[in-house]
Amino acid sequence: MIYACEDKEIYAYIDYGIYKPDKDFTPKENYYRHVLSDWILSSFVNWGSDYTFISQNDKTVVGECEVCIDNHDGSDIITHQGILVYNDELGVYVKIEFESNESDEELEKIAKSIRLDKE
Repeated sequence: MIYACEDKEIYAYIDYGIYKPDKDFTPKENYYRHVLSDWILSSFVNWGSDYTFISQNDKTVVGECEVCIDNHDGSDIITHQGILVYNDELGVYVKIEFESNESDEELEKIAKSIRLDKE
């Protein structure tokens, strides 16, 4: 995991991984669930909430979602904004979880700036 910091304060967590592309997965609008299957099924952190497709360029697909964190200690569930970027040709993904709330415009700008490519 990579921590993005500003003035010694963490504002985002960046993680990446690999997955096996599945051309037969249906429905296509839920394909991100296949990409993040290990994270969506976590009992502490759920990346499956409120996913919204943002863009696709070449083989890179970008979306944003709500990340829900349940510490299982009786405290309230914490929600953060998240970005998921994946590339079926490479079988890789990047996910970014923001500690603080970004504006919709800033989140979309960040999301659209990410590209996964061989070069």
